[in-house]
Amino acid sequence: MSNEEEQIQKLIRLKRYEVPREGYFDDFLEEFQKRRDGDARPEAAPLGVLGKSIAWFRSVGSGRLVVASGLAYAALIMVVLMWPKGPESRPDNREPVIFQPIPDQGTPPVPRKPEDQQEKF
Repeated sequence: MSNEEEQIQKLIRLKRYEVPREGYFDDFLEEFQKRRDGDARPEAAPLGVLGKSIAWFRSVGSGRLVVASGLAYAALIMVVLMWPKGPESRPDNREPVIFQPIPDQGTPPVPRKPEDQQEKF
């Protein structure tokens, strides 16, 4: 065996017993996302606040927060649209409608057929 091959075998024997620390793989994802978001170019996100909010939602890592905020927004819009606009929109300020029968005015005239309307010579 050559000297180079022996060195490689020694290195492999040493690396065989090497184990990463606890939580290494969990921290890796977090660190990767921070680096990715930190290296983002300003021209890649021209929307400013919108781009930052999108990055924040991505960093949360869960769609539950997005769904919950969407439902809260929808509930708020429903409340705003259903809120009474003032005293004129309340039904208690209106007078009740009294229905009275219409008096009979006779039967309406029967329309004639077009051939009956022609004059006969």
